[in-house]
Amino acid sequence: MLKLEQIILGGVLPGVASLVVLLVGWRGWSRKDRPRSPWAAPLAMSLGFVAGYIGIHPKHQIPPFTPDVGEDWIFYIAILAGVIGIFSALLRLPNVVRAIFAAGVSALAAYLLISRLPGVFNGPEGTTLLIVSGVAMFLWIVSAEVFAARAGGLRASIVLSVLTIATSMILMMSGSQTIGQWGGAAAATVCAAVPVAFLARGSSLAYGAFVIASILGGLLIIGKFYNDPEPPVLHIALLWATPILAAISTIPALSRTAGRRAISSAIALAPALLAVTLTAIAFAKAMSEKSNSPYSY
Repeated sequence: MLKLEQIILGGVLPGVASLVVLLVGWRGWSRKDRPRSPWAAPLAMSLGFVAGYIGIHPKHQIPPFTPDVGEDWIFYIAILAGVIGIFSALLRLPNVVRAIFAAGVSALAAYLLISRLPGVFNGPEGTTLLIVSGVAMFLWIVSAEVFAARAGGLRASIVLSVLTIATSMILMMSGSQTIGQWGGAAAATVCAAVPVAFLARGSSLAYGAFVIASILGGLLIIGKFYNDPEPPVLHIALLWATPILAAISTIPALSRTAGRRAISSAIALAPALLAVTLTAIAFAKAMSEKSNSPYSY
C-alpha cells in the first residue's frame, strides 16, 4: 500500500512540475491557435520524471553517476533524452538526425541497463539480447515520435497517457513497487499535458514523445530483466505494438475525420489495454493462490 508521502512525491510532484513547464512553454492561458514553444514538451517530460524519481528515492537523492544498481541508470537516461529533445526542438533538426539520436539512446540504454546482469556478455546470447532490446526500443521511440509529430497535442497526450498508465500498472502488478512507482511518475508527467493541450490549441507533444518513449522503453527493459516475477513477453509485446499502431493511425485515410481519428486511436490502444487485463487476471490469480496457501498469514 502506497503511503501519502509516496503519492505526493512520486505522483503529484512530477505532475505539477510538468504542468508548470507546459503552461509556460505552451502559454496554456491562451486558447488562440498560435505556435507553441517546442522545447516545452521535452523539458516537461524529463523534469517531471526526474522530480518523481528523486521523490520516490528512499533518501530523496540523486543516484551516483555510476549507479550501484543497474536500473538507476534510468535517471540519467531521462536527463539525456531530455537534453536531446530540447536540442532537437530548438534547432528543428531533420528527421534523419533525430532517428540517429533515437538509435544512440536506444543502444546506450540497452547497454547500461542490461550490462549489469550476470553473464550477459558470455557468448552470443548476450549480444543477441542487447541487439533485440536496442532495436525494439528504437522502434518504440521512433513510432511514438512519428505519432506525436502528426497528431495534435491533445490526441497525442491522451494516447500516450493511457499507454504510460498501462505500462505503470503492468510493472506494478509484476512484482516491483519501486519500478511501478517510476512508471507512475512518468504517467503523472504525461497526464499533466492533457489539460494544457486542451487549452493550448496548436500545441504538440513532438520532441516530448522522444523523452517519454525513452523512459518507458528503459522501464520495460528494467521490468523484464530486474523484476521477479518478470512481465510475460506477450504483455511487453502488446505494449510495444501500441505506439506503432498509433503512428499508423495518423495516415490520412485513418485520420481524415474526428470519428476516424477516435476509432483508430482506440484500436491503437487496444493492445495496451489487453496487456493490462491479462496482467490483472494473472495478478488476481497469484494473490488468490497465495491467500489459499497454508503458509500464508
